[in-house]
Amino acid sequence: MPYMSDAPTAAQPARCRHRRSLIGMVVCRHRQPLGERTVIHYRPSPKSQSSGLIERLSQSSEDDVANEVMLLRLEQDARRLMSADIVGAHTVLGGVASLRWDVDLVHDHFRIALQHLDTAETNYNYSVALSNVEERQAAFEAGATAQRRIPDDRFLIDHAIRLAIAAGHFAEGRRLCERWNALVPDETHAMTPRLAGLAAAANANLFSERAVQRLLAIMSTLQRGERVRGLASAMWEDPREARSFLYEQLVDATPAEAGRLNVKFVDEVVSHPDLMEDPGFRFVPMFIGARV
Repeated sequence: MPYMSDAPTAAQPARCRHRRSLIGMVVCRHRQPLGERTVIHYRPSPKSQSSGLIERLSQSSEDDVANEVMLLRLEQDARRLMSADIVGAHTVLGGVASLRWDVDLVHDHFRIALQHLDTAETNYNYSVALSNVEERQAAFEAGATAQRRIPDDRFLIDHAIRLAIAAGHFAEGRRLCERWNALVPDETHAMTPRLAGLAAAANANLFSERAVQRLLAIMSTLQRGERVRGLASAMWEDPREARSFLYEQLVDATPAEAGRLNVKFVDEVVSHPDLMEDPGFRFVPMFIGARV
């Protein structure tokens, strides 16, 4: 496939020019592969009777394809545990619902769990289940709540930083990096430079966090619609243009399927002219297929 020019022509209507430019960037700007798949495990509450079930749930979350027989067994075992450990039982049931892409049921089970035990662990597990169904904003909110429950927990700070990036909350991500760096001055968090650049770009009004959050929400909506789960992500700053970023989402799909998602994404973005102004080409997300 030939490279597509970013230069508009007078004969092209605005939407067509923008669509060609965005597709050209999505197709051509990928320079190096993403890292290994990111796996986020659930965590049992202290002295929880559901620890074994939660470990099994974490293992199921690692599988490329959810095994329905295994999910049924987890569901049955969780219901048997309900009277002894209601929080653990609903955590497992919410996790099973996430592997079936049932967003409403995820919320239902974790609302009950949180009513009984609103702790860092419950909120953290809620954020994991929400991440599984590509609910970026809600996952960030749950992860940030978990971190506030235990402010100096490095594991929860790191988790909240990564959720902040995935949801487009760069200023908050930078603040969390500063907290990490204050706790561990000899081990600067890996995302500190990238978040500093993103926050600086937003502060300079090159783009708004709100516009980036809308773009990432479009990505999530497409993933839920196609039931395509995210595996890892990376962010690159364009060496040719300062404060211009490419956000790459590795997904459980073939390159051809990821390409079709990219085309749908571009079509959705160019249908909102304001997104072509802010963030415009300063922040460009794209899907990368992981399956051969």
